Amino acid sequence: MDLHHTQGEAMGVVIPDWQPLGDRAWEWVGAPRGAAAWLALQPGVSEAWEAFGTVAVELEDGGVLPGGLPEGLGASAGREVVLPVRWDGPDLDDVASQVGWTREQVIEELMQAPLVVEAIGFQPGFPYMTGLTGPLAEIPRRETPRPQVPAGSVALAQGMVGVYPRACPGGWWLVGTCPVPMVDEATEEVRLRAGDEVRWELSG
Repeated sequence: MDLHHTQGEAMGVVIPDWQPLGDRAWEWVGAPRGAAAWLALQPGVSEAWEAFGTVAVELEDGGVLPGGLPEGLGASAGREVVLPVRWDGPDLDDVASQVGWTREQVIEELMQAPLVVEAIGFQPGFPYMTGLTGPLAEIPRRETPRPQVPAGSVALAQGMVGVYPRACPGGWWLVGTCPVPMVDEATEEVRLRAGDEVRWELSG
C-alpha cells in the first residue's frame, strides 16, 4: 500500500499528504481543523495530535494510515466552549497602555474575540488560542518573565491567548483569571482540545 498521498479532494474526500515521523508515526501539514479527533477514532490509530494546522498520528502494530477524510470535516469539528473569567489580571492596565485603549476597551475586545484552540502544550492542558485582532495581536512577550504565574491565569502575547493550568514561570501578560481547572486532577483529562471555539463569560 502506498502511504504517501497527494493532498486534495476527490468524491467528497480529503486526501492526506502523509510524511513519516520515525517508524510508526506520520504527520500531515495543512490538515483541516478537527482532523485529529476524527483520526483518533479510526481502526489502527493509536494516538492523534493536532497543532497549528499539522496533524500527527501514531499507528498500532499492523495499523494502516487512513487514506481519506470526509470533506467539510473542519466546518463542524470544533466544540463551542464557554469559560468563566474575571478580568482582574495585574497586567491589564499595562496592556491597555501599550495599545492606547482604556482597560474597558481591552476587556470588550477580549470578550468579543472569536478564539480558536490551535494547540495544547507547553503544560498539559495549556491552550494556545488565536483570534485576537488589531493592536492586541501585536503585543509581544514580556521582556522579563515572571518567576511564578498563578494557576488559572488568563494571559496573552504574540497574537495568542492562553490559560495557565498550573503555577509556573511565564512570560505572557496576565489579564484575567479563569476559575475552572484546565485539567481534571482525578482523570487527568484536559478541558480543551485543538479545534475548540472558546468564548468568555463573566464570572461573579
